[in-house]
Amino acid sequence: MTLDYRSDAALTESKMRVADLAYSFMQYKTQLATEEYTKAVFLYGQDIAPKEKCSVAVTHQVQNSWMYEYKTLARRDWLNLMRNVPFLASQVVQSLATALIVGFMFFYLKHDSASIQNRLGVLYIVALNATFPIVMPALYAFFDERDIMLRERSAAVYRVTPFYISKATTFMPVALTSSAVFICGVYFISHLTFSAGKFFATLGVLSCLNIVSISFMLMIGSAVRTMDVAFVIAPGIITIELLFGGLLANPKTIPVAIKWIHWINPVYYAYAAFVLNEFSDLQLTCSPGAVCYLDGMQVIEAYGMGRFTIGQDIAMLLAIAAAFYLVGYVLLRWRAKPKFTWI
Repeated sequence: MTLDYRSDAALTESKMRVADLAYSFMQYKTQLATEEYTKAVFLYGQDIAPKEKCSVAVTHQVQNSWMYEYKTLARRDWLNLMRNVPFLASQVVQSLATALIVGFMFFYLKHDSASIQNRLGVLYIVALNATFPIVMPALYAFFDERDIMLRERSAAVYRVTPFYISKATTFMPVALTSSAVFICGVYFISHLTFSAGKFFATLGVLSCLNIVSISFMLMIGSAVRTMDVAFVIAPGIITIELLFGGLLANPKTIPVAIKWIHWINPVYYAYAAFVLNEFSDLQLTCSPGAVCYLDGMQVIEAYGMGRFTIGQDIAMLLAIAAAFYLVGYVLLRWRAKPKFTWI
């Protein structure tokens, strides 16, 4: 039984339940001590020390190890996730449906100048698919579990760290699987560059962006108190990321006053890595009446995507994810602290 700190009324009610439980336990302990004393008198006679009459064995509860708490919480989270059939089914259906629609929308891309816009568009949709479809459903599921954690944490049932990491590792396989299904359909139907190296590079960058999205979801879920506020803040931030993602506005033309948004934007780094991976070593043919690019490197330079290498873009994505995880953990630890402690 734990104390409910969500409101003063709930706290008072839970304290009354704890007091009733403690009173019942004291009655049970007194009865048990009396029975033990009766047995001792029967076995050893009346010569028994008075202190032995009320002796009750008290054992010290050793705190569970961090790994034990993590495994227990991760197992519980995974079972809850597997029981959430609507959530899992929606992830699979959404990935398959979106992959088919996007793939056939950009069906069998060619190598002429007209295909440049389509290639840039399909790569941007790949990046977009790792934002809203990943963050919003996971955010909804996280809030339900967070409320339970706040009650259990008030009684120091487990540490905040194993709960936080278990959430990250539980949501991650679902996000990576749905994104893998999506990219497999889009990549081969739209006929992006058929190369094993380029395909797995695209999959790797997309996985890193998924990690950023999960960390962003945990940060927002830990920062705000209610789900309604989270569902206002998260889409707003993601929309700003998409605006500065590199397709809607050329990074070279962004005003200096707001250019800092561009440098902390995970969508930009993922999209730049996609463009570098797809257009490097790509030979193009000129179409009559269209802007002529002889090869993919000219496209990369024109759209301002060549500032960093693919490896540097991935490193920036992982650094942003680490920052989101750290901020989210600090916020959750502060929110989950009992009122009688400072941290």
